[in-house]
Amino acid sequence: MIVENISAPVTLVLHHPHFFSAGYRKAWSELTGCNIIAFDAPFHGENRNDQSYRDFAADTVARARELVDTPLVVAGVSQGGVIAQESAGQPGVVGVIGISTTRRAADDEERSSMNGLIDVWGADGGPQPVAKIIAATSNNSQQPAYSEMVDAVLAMTKEQVAHTIPLLEDRRGGIELVLTWLRLVRCSHGTAPNIAHDFY
Repeated sequence: MIVENISAPVTLVLHHPHFFSAGYRKAWSELTGCNIIAFDAPFHGENRNDQSYRDFAADTVARARELVDTPLVVAGVSQGGVIAQESAGQPGVVGVIGISTTRRAADDEERSSMNGLIDVWGADGGPQPVAKIIAATSNNSQQPAYSEMVDAVLAMTKEQVAHTIPLLEDRRGGIELVLTWLRLVRCSHGTAPNIAHDFY
């Protein structure tokens, strides 16, 4: 877990993409001007708790509320966005942002493709050709993100993949996002965010 409390008026609870860990969000308080709390998703980083995205989202929101008393904006990229969606409607959450994510359940083709990863995975990490394909076809296809993605895939063990693929397969689609807009761009010390963006 990463906690960067800079006494800002808003806290971002950040969820990382598949293959990465909470370290993906280190030093984001400097980039955003917000307090930052980031967690390792189930079977990522140091987390070996076997739980659904829904339970994980609820637990992380509850933990964040123990650490700060500011409004929470929950955001995530890809897998992290799927987790963020599960935070909608949780106490203290005033906004949800999903980037490069989906609001649909996995279809049969995607399930088959993801299960194929488990079959080819090595005990100590993903095969180099597979890592390169994943990085090249993801939103991380440009350097340095490409190399970081390859490294993250290569570092993930077969045990982790075998636990995380079912979570991605079983994600819920069409989650009702009760918070349809968010007034946030930069959280400055002592000042309110001043630019509005709509997220539908």
